[in-house]
Parts: sequence; structure tokens; C-alpha cells
Amino acid sequence: MAIYHLSFKAVSRAKGHSAVSKSAYRAAEKLHDQRLDKTFDFSKKSDVFYKEIISPDNKPEFLKDREKLWNHVEASEKRKDARPANEIEVSLPKELSYEQNISLVKEYVKNEFSTKGVIVDMCLHKGHGEDQPHAHLMLVTRELKDGELGKKVERLYQRSFVYEQRERWASYSNKHLAKAGLDIQIDHRSNKERGIDLEPQNKIGPNDGRERYSEKVAEHDEIARRNGEKIYDNPNVAIDALTKYRSSFDNNEIAKFINRHTVDEEQFTRVYEKVKASPELTYIGKDTRDNDRYSSKEMVELEYRMVRQAQGMDEKATHQVDLGEREDVAKGYGLSENQIESFRHITGDRDIACIVGYAGSGKSYALGAAREVWEKAGYNVVGMTLSGIAAENLEGGSGIKSYTVANRIINWDNDREKLQKKDIVVIDEAGMLGSRDIARRKHLAHKQLMD
Repeated sequence: MAIYHLSFKAVSRAKGHSAVSKSAYRAAEKLHDQRLDKTFDFSKKSDVFYKEIISPDNKPEFLKDREKLWNHVEASEKRKDARPANEIEVSLPKELSYEQNISLVKEYVKNEFSTKGVIVDMCLHKGHGEDQPHAHLMLVTRELKDGELGKKVERLYQRSFVYEQRERWASYSNKHLAKAGLDIQIDHRSNKERGIDLEPQNKIGPNDGRERYSEKVAEHDEIARRNGEKIYDNPNVAIDALTKYRSSFDNNEIAKFINRHTVDEEQFTRVYEKVKASPELTYIGKDTRDNDRYSSKEMVELEYRMVRQAQGMDEKATHQVDLGEREDVAKGYGLSENQIESFRHITGDRDIACIVGYAGSGKSYALGAAREVWEKAGYNVVGMTLSGIAAENLEGGSGIKSYTVANRIINWDNDREKLQKKDIVVIDEAGMLGSRDIARRKHLAHKQLMD
């Protein structure tokens, strides 16, 4: 099961760090540090499966290889306590192939950093036993402009930067998991924020040192033991947590989840059997690979309710628009044949509609035309998305004022800005939202229609 992890570290001279040394280790190369007059040789490392320097401009000579790049970066820093680089480390979804993970990381790096003038040295590792794929992204802290390193990129030093990237990495990962046809999501939020009643387990790495490594293993095992007993006492804790990741799951996914939250074979067997015997666990049939699939009673009832509500909303038409004005707007926007078809569908005589299209097919532009028609008819149009970057993209492409789902939940829980009868909600990339999130929005919209 895909696991979320993103950590942030500063490469700092004040702590004795060398950007050349860090890059040599990440890339499994032999590099000479001119500032220290020292060679770092990690060429015998064998777990790197992809590496690339991604830059907004590849013309400068110092971008041709790592040794030139990082020596140039170090030479650009004069202070003894300089920070020549920042590093982001992320876990890669094991469910994606190496090629799919390369595509995921490259899209993330290009959109989040290259377009903003930041050079990134990206190295993807297989991990221990090839079972912990992850990526190291070394970010040059000075902006590349006109072929030279210029001023510091202030964004990389802001407190909000790490939290922002935690959310955005989850968004990119979920997008690529969905593109691969996988019903899996990762979540940047803590167990507590997601309503999962289990203790988070610490990350154990090869650089912890022998003594600290032993301590962390002992802590990890004790947390796993406590979590295992909690699940044994109440199997619904595991079943509910599994449905936070996906709406249905097979025996292998149940076993993986329980294995991660138990300490040994004896506890695993007890807990697994208790979960499989729980009346909350519901068998829903076989998948395309002939595997038995399960869900929770709550999730099955929730999805049945969503279907009934969608059917009811499809039969109502309380948000109609002037058809003549609609056609005038379509002409003014110069929509293509496919865009016109989508545009007419979502502004038609129904209270719920869905459109599907490839990236770059002009969905946001067509939504911009729909927004204009709806607003001329007196409706308030609001966008909702899974992540902040998706909200920015929806608002930028369509002009629809957009918020994250989490933002709307916080407001609704505090009786602020709740849906009104004259509201029209546009949910971008709805297939990437969990069933609970979709159900809550649909319930509130359905409630407005019924009141």
C-alpha cells in the first residue's frame, strides 16, 4: 500500500555539509569538491534507478554534470554559514512502475520548481531490498536567471513552504495513481487529522547511527504492538482506516495493513483473524483479477446513498439558464465541438452533471464559459479541489473562485459559508476525492434541493 513520506533538510555549511558530497552520495557518483579539495566516491552504490538535473535553462556550462553544477553553486556562496541547497526526500508509490514514478517526479519538479527558476538535482532510489522506492531532490537555493545564479529564492526559506509541498506532493502522487488506474490515495495529513485512531510509526533510516537505529527499532516495535492490540480490541479501527485509503480492498491489502501495525507473527495472526471475522467487514465480490474484495458496511451504505441522491438530482432542474444567452456565450468563447457538447451538458436541465476529458483538452476553458452563463443567471459559482495547486489551476483556467476540500470542511464545521440554494459547485478531478468527501458534498447539495 502506498505510504506517504516527505521530509525537508537544509544543506548547511554551518553544520559541516558539502553540497558536492551530498550530490555524490545521492547520485552514486565520484565527485571532487573544489572548496574542500576532497573527492567523494560513492560510485559503488547500486540502488539509483534514475537521475537527472532539471533546470529552467540548460544552456549554462555548469549544468552539464553534477561536479560542475555543485562546485559552481558552492563557489557562489561566500558566507561561512551559507545554505547552498535544500533537500526534499519523498517516498514513491510502490504500486507504480519505475517509469511511472520517473514521470511523477519529473512533473512535480518541473511544475513546482523549474518554472520558478529553481535548479533541481533529482535522484530516484530503489531503497533497501528494492522495497522502499524514494526520491532525493536537491534544490539550488539561488535563482537561475540569464544563465547565472542570482538572488536567493525566498520561497525556499518560508515556513509555509514545507507544508505546502507536503500537500502538493500528495496531489501529484494521487493524480499519477489515478492515471495508472489504481484506486489508491496517499494523504499528507496526520492520522489524527484523518480520523485514524492509530499511533504514527517513526521512520527508520540507514543514517540513524547504530545506537539510535536500535532505539528507533525498539520504539517502532512498541508502537506496532500497541496498535495491534488496539485493532484486536476493536477491528473496526483497521476497517475504517483501510477505507480512508480506498473504498474497497482485498485480502492482501488487509494483511499488509495489519502487518504494518503488528509486531510479530503471533500478534499478526490473532489480529488478522479478528478483523476477518468482524461483522463490519463486507464482502462485495471479485475484481478483474479474481481477488475477493471487501469494504465496510458504512462505506457500502454511504455509496448506495450517493447513487440514490445522484439519481434524484439528475431528475431535477432547479438551476436552469437562459438557452439563448448560453448559445451567445458559447459563440463568444469560440468553443470547439467537444467543448460545446460538454458546455451544454453541464449547463443543461439537470442538477448534477459530470464531464471527463484528458489533460489539455480544454475543460477549464469550457468551465469558464459555463461560469459566465451561470453568473448571468444569478448563481454563485464555487470550485472545490483536493489540493491547493488544483484550486489555483481551476481558478486560473476558468475564473471560478476555488478552495480546497479541507478548507470548505473547516468552514462548514464552523457554520461558515455553507451551501445555499443559488450556489453551483464545481468539483475538479472529483474521481481523486475519497468517497466520504464526495458524499458530504453531495449530501449538502441534495439537502438544499430538498429543503
